[in-house]
Amino acid sequence: MTTHDRATAASTDVAPTDFDSELRRHNEVLRRASAIEFGEHVLDIGCGAGLTTREAANAAGMGRALGVDISAASISEALAAAGAAHIANIDFQRADAQTHRFAPDHFDVAISRFGTMFFDDPAAAFANIGTALRPGGRIVMIVWQARERNEWIVAIDRALETIGRPSAAASDRLDPFSLADPVAVSGILERAGFADISFTDVDEPVCYGEDVGAALDWILGFSYVQDMLSRMDAEAQERALGRIRELLTDHTHDDGVWLGSRAWIVRARRPAESGVREATGSQAHEEQLLPANGVTLCTQTFGDSAAPATLLISGAESSMDWWDDEFCELLADGGRYVVRYDTRDTGRSTTFPPGRPSYEGGALIDDALGVLDALGIDSAHLVGISMGGGIAQVLAVRHPDRVASLTLIASSSGAPGLPPMSSELAAQMGDGGEPDWSDRDAVIAYYTAGEHMLAGSIAVDEERMRRIVGRAWDRSPSIASGQNHWQLSGESTDTRLGEIAVPTLVLHGTEDPLFPFGHGEALARDIAGARLVPLAGMGHQMPPPPLWGAVIPAIVEIGSA
Repeated sequence: MTTHDRATAASTDVAPTDFDSELRRHNEVLRRASAIEFGEHVLDIGCGAGLTTREAANAAGMGRALGVDISAASISEALAAAGAAHIANIDFQRADAQTHRFAPDHFDVAISRFGTMFFDDPAAAFANIGTALRPGGRIVMIVWQARERNEWIVAIDRALETIGRPSAAASDRLDPFSLADPVAVSGILERAGFADISFTDVDEPVCYGEDVGAALDWILGFSYVQDMLSRMDAEAQERALGRIRELLTDHTHDDGVWLGSRAWIVRARRPAESGVREATGSQAHEEQLLPANGVTLCTQTFGDSAAPATLLISGAESSMDWWDDEFCELLADGGRYVVRYDTRDTGRSTTFPPGRPSYEGGALIDDALGVLDALGIDSAHLVGISMGGGIAQVLAVRHPDRVASLTLIASSSGAPGLPPMSSELAAQMGDGGEPDWSDRDAVIAYYTAGEHMLAGSIAVDEERMRRIVGRAWDRSPSIASGQNHWQLSGESTDTRLGEIAVPTLVLHGTEDPLFPFGHGEALARDIAGARLVPLAGMGHQMPPPPLWGAVIPAIVEIGSA
């Protein structure tokens, strides 16, 4: 069978062409240029079916990769492929990188394989991407050079006899060559706040298919080819198709049909900034991404590292943002080296797909130790709320040498016979659903409503809640992953509380509807020498600011006992 015959015959034994196979050589160029290091967090812009994101996740190891694309079909395909490959450190989200609110200062590197040429406002888009990069973070992208330097488009134009005529791409304002001019692109990136901008020539061909038939099928899927053919009568269409077949035949090699292309690797860097976040006070230090227990945990410290350490352990689905900046500052003012961190599946720490945690509850306990180890802290004063209080209890039982004191807020031992949650709360929890996790305002409304549901008679400060939840959403590439905590089974300590010998403080709301006050009383009774401080009017929640005058001195005092 001749090549021409194969081009006109139905082929069932040749793999169909896709963008990954077409751009296989460019993919390798981008992979080398990106130089992703172990532990890095990667943003893949215009990820398509997710090949580049999967490769980035594998290179990042304990880091993580997030792929974004505006195509719902592509994101669905990418999720399926990542699931089939059993890659845990990967997320995908349908989003427009020009306007999406990424977690600020989160990613070490942003990459893109021909996914940045179609922004309505390129300067605004790259400025938005820049805010997602940590200070000193880099962007590495591959973009097409000028149209006339790319045989893959010029030769097809010639075959269609469209040289000099407007194409569908132009009419749709989708210009794949919009970032071809290094001078113009440098100006765009500089206006977006980037520095150290460079361009590297890429002279690699594209593969349109294994043979002429596959290549023709691929080309006929191009929207601008379909548009031009639709404007022709049947006879003109046949002549055009004949010219395309001849073109593809002339470019057929043993390993497929290849046409020439030219591209740029564009590199730029977000300038380094000071190490203290503006959002926090003078004792707040830069967030750190630390390897711990096989994952990456984001931590932030306050105060003098030579002072006694206090580790704050959050409740279920709660990032460290729930430990208010001012709360942490006040503890540091009391002579403490304060450490807060995002538990896994929250904030900037490693997250797993929602509904599919590949770990058990014990991992959260080991993570807390991992934070202390990573920071070189031998022992710490533990302050845990709700689930975090349960983690602190287990640590005090299992690792008494690592625990200097214990503060349990809105916590429980889980012992049988304790008072159940209020009937009102049970009814409200049964009526609720989940928000659209990709909608920032919906998530803020969801958690604000939850705060009202769990609060006592102390009025909820809604403005403060919106600030906390908004920041948590901004910092969390996959905020829905926090729901994974509810699938975990915890270790019960109710029969071993008598083994706890460190100074212990029990802070419990008198109006807690989830763990009624009797839970706090039981903890104080079962832990020898524990001090119970009733917090009047507080429900199942972080101590609200009106109670800080009592809470913070009590925590500092128990740590000095």
